[in-house]
Amino acid sequence: LPDHPALVDDATGIVVSYTSVIASARSLAGGLWSSLGLCLGDVALVIAPSAAEMAEIHFFRPKFKTQVVSPANPASTPKEYAHQVALFRPVVAFAAPEVAAKLPGHVRCVALRSDAYESLSSAGAKAAPPP
Repeated sequence: LPDHPALVDDATGIVVSYTSVIASARSLAGGLWSSLGLCLGDVALVIAPSAAEMAEIHFFRPKFKTQVVSPANPASTPKEYAHQVALFRPVVAFAAPEVAAKLPGHVRCVALRSDAYESLSSAGAKAAPPP
């Protein structure tokens, strides 16, 4: 199973193996822990269309037992996002770049496919695993 395809990006034809997804998820989990201090019980809000990063985000859940609120509709209004943030009080939000500006200013947002997202994954690769 490790070398079997886990994801296939229909738009680009890129195939990602289970081994790669799990390694990326571990790295992201380490980055969230070492860079943002995400820990047991924290909430991460996810607002994005289907993308490879979604698998990484969902795979890190068991490591932290973190609740991931998903899916939030990328077409929602700023008022709807504010309501969702008030209900779930996320520590971090992962959002498509075009959605990030709609979130309340006090929410730490990491735009998918951004330098900040890549930095979290890189930091996690170098960090000790979360406790």
